Amino acid sequence: MLCDEPALEYFDSMLGQMHRLHGDTFDEKLEALRECIATLPDDYAAAIRLRFEEDLKPARMAERLAIDLEAVKKRLHRAKLRLTR
Repeated sequence: MLCDEPALEYFDSMLGQMHRLHGDTFDEKLEALRECIATLPDDYAAAIRLRFEEDLKPARMAERLAIDLEAVKKRLHRAKLRLTR
């Protein structure tokens, strides 16, 4: 079965539009995530940055933030919950 020229042009156009959608590239997805993190309360944003940007373990985060390990775990959990809303 052959497709006619208008059908091929339509599908080519649609594919081109899909590639231009926001979030297609890694950099765009990363920027969108950073924008979401910026909406978090400061203590939650700091916890996310320390854990995922600086790759610190929760125990080291607790030392750095001068808070209890359980508080670090709660902040990370609550921050992740807010990011998934």
